Amino acid sequence: MTETVGFIMTRHVTSETTNKYWIECYNCIRRFYPKHFVLIIDDNSKYEYIKDYPELKNVMIINSEYIGRGELLPYFYFYQLRLFDKAVILHDSTFIQTYIDFNNSDKKNKDIQFLWHFDSVLCHDTESQTQLLMYLNHSKELIHFLVYHKDKWCGCYGTQSIIHHDFLCHIVEKYNLFNLLGGIRDRLARCSLERIFAVVCIYERREIFRRSLLGNIMTYIEWEYKYAHYIEDKEKQQIYIPIVKVWTGR
Repeated sequence: MTETVGFIMTRHVTSETTNKYWIECYNCIRRFYPKHFVLIIDDNSKYEYIKDYPELKNVMIINSEYIGRGELLPYFYFYQLRLFDKAVILHDSTFIQTYIDFNNSDKKNKDIQFLWHFDSVLCHDTESQTQLLMYLNHSKELIHFLVYHKDKWCGCYGTQSIIHHDFLCHIVEKYNLFNLLGGIRDRLARCSLERIFAVVCIYERREIFRRSLLGNIMTYIEWEYKYAHYIEDKEKQQIYIPIVKVWTGR
């Protein structure tokens, strides 16, 4: 039996420009996955800017009551709702450019695959990371893995992944994952989440280490690649990568 795949997009609209992000993200999904379910998690957008979007089909929009929790929210609502078996977790500023068989993107591991990774050498602020890990069950083991085994884990860029609901249930129940809703309050904590989410997943599934779908984000795309650059390259038909991530300050 083929398992169902759906998309979960986090949305945070603060201007006319950032309103274009989620629309482009949605249109890119629909170009290659016209019938797949799309769940949009809105994290405290300014609704006066949300306009001029296409007709949305097979879509659910949730206005999250957990303001500012950002990248943790798709996992929380996926866990709660289970609208499909496997979720592709995306930022609104992430644009799919070609068809990818997400149900078979990693044939050796069906549980989870990061979209991109980055090396643990970039994880300088261990204090913030250890503070967040203290919210979880088995925190001592996880902190030891974080601090003393940096050669065995990598970050999950943007906390974006392809994750099976069964595996999410496992880490939620074992580690009390959503206790983090009480600790993620600012950008620093959301950046730390990229690290500690990866630590939890790799601690459970060591075989996913550095086996992200698209590789190291630091070498994948030009750093500080902006939406205007993306639109220009798109118009010139000069995009040659499977998924584009644009940088934005929000």
